[in-house]
Amino acid sequence: MSRKVTLLRLRERMLQQRDALWKKLCSEGEWTDPEAAHGDLGDAATLDNEQEMLSQLAALESRELNRLDRAIAAISEGRYGICEYCQQKIPLTRLRALPNVTSCIQCQRMHELEGPADRAQANWESAWEHQAREQDQELTARDISMDDSR
Repeated sequence: MSRKVTLLRLRERMLQQRDALWKKLCSEGEWTDPEAAHGDLGDAATLDNEQEMLSQLAALESRELNRLDRAIAAISEGRYGICEYCQQKIPLTRLRALPNVTSCIQCQRMHELEGPADRAQANWESAWEHQAREQDQELTARDISMDDSR
């Protein structure tokens, strides 16, 4: 099968994925109204947790939708399947496995070893540590001064 035919099939597959993802995102937009929730604090916490998870899932799906849109546009512009780093053709086997990939395996490996160019990207461990430092910590008896002269 020629590269052109394979790319056209991948385009159709990506269009179907995009449509399915778009419908899913639209249906997930109908989240539960927190004001409509009744129950105790535990119910409210559970609802809050569920909504946070839905929000994160929607953000992930939105990024995937954006990647699919960029890949579909690249096909229309004739630049799909070309590595963004070395400008060589990305093997069809890689494109079939990961249709919205933008780099060949060698460049992807090199990029991962070097790390992201923008170090401000997701470093969740340090973000979590920063948040923990910023939050109010529990007071102990040693933290409370018994001297009222201040």
